[in-house]
Amino acid sequence: EETYGIELNRDLLISGGILHDLMKPQNYQLKDGKFDHLSDFHLDHLTLGIAELYRRDFPLEVIKVVASHHGDHGPVSPDSIEAWLIHHADNVDAAINDIGIRICQARAREFGIDDSQIYKIVNPLKLYEMRKKLGKDKVKEFLKEKLEIKDE
Repeated sequence: EETYGIELNRDLLISGGILHDLMKPQNYQLKDGKFDHLSDFHLDHLTLGIAELYRRDFPLEVIKVVASHHGDHGPVSPDSIEAWLIHHADNVDAAINDIGIRICQARAREFGIDDSQIYKIVNPLKLYEMRKKLGKDKVKEFLKEKLEIKDE
């Protein structure tokens, strides 16, 4: 606010941040110990979230922030600074998660193992944080120990 000289609706930012993926769990099922998309369910979390918020009489401005958090790929584009901030925060969150997943997959390939085994031991974000703080070699040592991989 101070840097750009604008006033933000903090209530809208907080509610949008909390509610934007409200119905995402309804699109997944627990299968073989892992979460997987429901194959026979075709309503996305945005549609379900908008419907739920509307049903519960949430203010239209909150519903619009939730509806627009996918930017141009959603039912409506963001039309307020708060909506744009939620949209970009969601993108950054997805990118950080993707980095963690890619690191897990790379380590799995390095060790010649199925990456699903790594996910049972450490989540991608934890692995990313470990790599950032301790370095690549320490992450390798940690995974070798946890996965009981012997040096040849």
